[in-house]
Amino acid sequence: MKKLALFAALLFGGSAFAGSVDVKFNAAVENVCVINSGGSDTDIIEAKFDKVVSLSYDASRGLADDSAITVYSVKCTAGTVFSGGAKTSGSVDLKVGSEGLTVLTLNYTDDLQFTADAGDNSGDVYQLTLTPSIDTGKWSVPAGTYTGTLIYTISYE
Repeated sequence: MKKLALFAALLFGGSAFAGSVDVKFNAAVENVCVINSGGSDTDIIEAKFDKVVSLSYDASRGLADDSAITVYSVKCTAGTVFSGGAKTSGSVDLKVGSEGLTVLTLNYTDDLQFTADAGDNSGDVYQLTLTPSIDTGKWSVPAGTYTGTLIYTISYE
């Protein structure tokens, strides 16, 4: 009888005590922007990208192709404050070598386009395009490969 009473106490008495534990999660989402370079995404904080644009110039016709060039495409988490470094317009002096005395001036306009996240996990997208131009009639510029650099500083908060 003692065994039966002990068994009944364990069987029925053990199930009367129950509790629960609520596990709450907090996820801190950070602002991040990545620049797309050749199909791979890299955080812009870690990156320095060189983009080389090859143009062909003829004094009688100007540039062979003066269509817009995509300088960069950046994707950010929704609502990130982004500074794209757009200058609207300007010029870059192109020279043959670092000590080149003859200058070919490349004029440009640029345009920073913003596309807000559409709720489809696409993020906010910023794309900078640049349209180059060189005036015709630069007959005093000898043949050669002229180079110059235009720097865009991009950042986000």
